[in-house]
Amino acid sequence: MLGIVFAILSSGSKGLEKIAHRYVLANEDSVSYAFVWNLLSSLLFLPLFILEFNLPQEPWTWSLVLISSTLWALVSYFGFKAYSSLEVSLKEPIGKSKIFFVLFLSVLFLRESLTVEKVIGTLLIFGGVILVTYHQRKRFGSFRDKGVIYTLISAFLSAVVLLVDKYGMMFFKPEMYSFLVYFIPAVILFPLVIRKKLELKSIVQQRFGATIMAVVLGSSYYLIFDFLA
Repeated sequence: MLGIVFAILSSGSKGLEKIAHRYVLANEDSVSYAFVWNLLSSLLFLPLFILEFNLPQEPWTWSLVLISSTLWALVSYFGFKAYSSLEVSLKEPIGKSKIFFVLFLSVLFLRESLTVEKVIGTLLIFGGVILVTYHQRKRFGSFRDKGVIYTLISAFLSAVVLLVDKYGMMFFKPEMYSFLVYFIPAVILFPLVIRKKLELKSIVQQRFGATIMAVVLGSSYYLIFDFLA
């Protein structure tokens, strides 16, 4: 029963986080927001990073962190651009296409079993994506929209990085790994926002409360699932 309650709270926090993203990005620069969001999220995980600090014995495993961080930076870049172009009610169903990509990649690279239930469930989700993107009676018509394209790119990259993280977490403590894959993307995005002082200032002055809310809600989603695990 307690697990169900935490699962509901986790799903609720994730939903509110996405609404907060949309609220901020309706008026603010997406790249600047991606930088601020990753940076603040890393600061939230910093105490856990310090407490659970433990270097892996295999130096090569740091390449997994770099690959994951680069992918997460791209997910933030395209995902937040999508929030600037699409309403949450449209973006989120399209974003569920990530499940299709995860299934395909996990079978291809992780040799996971492909069951009838998985295929049917994935096809239902894919069919839902087609219905959502149906535009002016022309199938796939709105796939030309930038927001839809950004969402699909973000969904695919999210699927790839989930596989990388699944392997990478075998060598790092979750708290340490989580800090790194927030902090390093912020470092990667930093060169893109050096000249965006006005945009960064606008986020801090106009939407800082909503940004903090998105950061806290996103972290709560992770922490609740970590507790359940």
